[in-house]
Amino acid sequence: MRIGVALGTGGSGALGDTTAPTLSSPTDTNSGSTGYSGSVSTNEGNGTLYWVVSTSSTAPTAVQVEAGQMHTGSSAAASGNQAVSATGVQNVSGSGLTSSTAYTIHFMHKDAAGNRSSVVSGDGLTTAAIVPTLSSPTDTNAGAFVYSGGVTTDNATGTLYWVVTTSSTAPTKAQVKSGLDNAGAAAAATGSQAISSSGAKTISGAGLAASTSYTIHFMHEDGSGNQSNVVSGDGLTTAAATVQVFTTSGSFQAPAGIPFWKVEGIGAGAQGWARGATTGAAGGAGGGAYARLNAYPVTPGNTYSFTIGAGGSGTATNFNSGALIAAVGSNASSATGRSGGSAANSTGDVKFDGGAGGTSTGSSGGGGGGAAGPGGAGKDGGATSNNGAAGGGGCNGGSSTAAPTAASSTTGGNGGTGPTGTAGGTGSTGAGGAGSNGSGGAGGGTTTRDGGNGSQYIVWTRTSDSATFGPGSGSGGASTGASGTSGSGVGYGGGTGGGRTTGTPGGGLLVISY
Repeated sequence: MRIGVALGTGGSGALGDTTAPTLSSPTDTNSGSTGYSGSVSTNEGNGTLYWVVSTSSTAPTAVQVEAGQMHTGSSAAASGNQAVSATGVQNVSGSGLTSSTAYTIHFMHKDAAGNRSSVVSGDGLTTAAIVPTLSSPTDTNAGAFVYSGGVTTDNATGTLYWVVTTSSTAPTKAQVKSGLDNAGAAAAATGSQAISSSGAKTISGAGLAASTSYTIHFMHEDGSGNQSNVVSGDGLTTAAATVQVFTTSGSFQAPAGIPFWKVEGIGAGAQGWARGATTGAAGGAGGGAYARLNAYPVTPGNTYSFTIGAGGSGTATNFNSGALIAAVGSNASSATGRSGGSAANSTGDVKFDGGAGGTSTGSSGGGGGGAAGPGGAGKDGGATSNNGAAGGGGCNGGSSTAAPTAASSTTGGNGGTGPTGTAGGTGSTGAGGAGSNGSGGAGGGTTTRDGGNGSQYIVWTRTSDSATFGPGSGSGGASTGASGTSGSGVGYGGGTGGGRTTGTPGGGLLVISY
């Protein structure tokens, strides 16, 4: 009897097949943050395709792939197998990977006869990062300068950032983190808070302008540095400010529902030297400094006290035991002009120096220094070496290029320019002209001798009675050849010029807005 043995051909998987499959064109790619997919082509249509997903690009052996191991012998990050029933492209997929991690898929095909192919590997993949997702952004106002808002996050790590801008156009992620608006300029307000749990987050802050529209834009960066998309609220409009103005010491109770105040102060102006019934030089005095707290936290129902000095008193404007201090100008007591209130001796988020009084070396008075204001420093009073007295300095950041003009042997000097360019009082042989709109008073001439009054630059309107207030410029000095009185301060914080007698300097001021 004759026994016949049928020999299988390659790819058939029949008894006697000793030809291993050949794999080609391996691919691998990510499917989100934890998934993967890939493919490989085989020339045999039987057996089983095995693969492992490894953090190493080094290929395991064929036996290791079949066992679900990476090249070190340890378990691969993921593995799988599937039956092969046809030649050509075989597609695979799976999950269970770690986000933001590089992997390689390694393939091996074992045919029905037990022949293992060589291992082939993809080019590598990197899983996507798991970024925080923000939802339900809100924004609303709480008074004239205060905002509040909220947003929900699905991530429990990292930091929530936000910016408050006058544009509803969302900034980039990097701009939000850096506190910028969509144009790259500093946002009106910014903030951040640590995140330790997922869910709804609430925020609040201050420092906005009254009667202005804003939008809050949020971004969450998790503990691994992955950033969410920027989400934005529907927008808010701050309320019109309630303005409380005080010119004498006292206290004020915080109203309900307002957690922050803007607090501003001007220090009292100082007194020029009144040299008495003699002819000679008399120095001008300094103007008061300005200080501001942009967003001072208060407790509704609590009472906050303050001290406000009269002109020439040497008493600074002081809110809530030094939370804000606006320094006073220095009184003159000789021919030498004295300094204005110093920003260095003031306390606040924003501070400006008062203008210094002018020095005299003639038979006349130096000009008084202007008060500082929210627009800038007060300007110095003029100096004089003649019988004509010097003019006062402008207030609130008056133009430094239009300081008081020089006096002559008979004519007083002009006052310094005001903050919006208004010319100072005009000097002549007679009495000095008064300043206007924040410009300084002129110095007195040798005929009538009296210095011109300073002037107020209006900044605040009190809500209760519509009265107006603002920093005052310096007054003009007086000629001292005979009786002559320097001008008075008009407004708040202006210093007076020197003379035989002197006018009244501007007192201090406190403004609370909410």
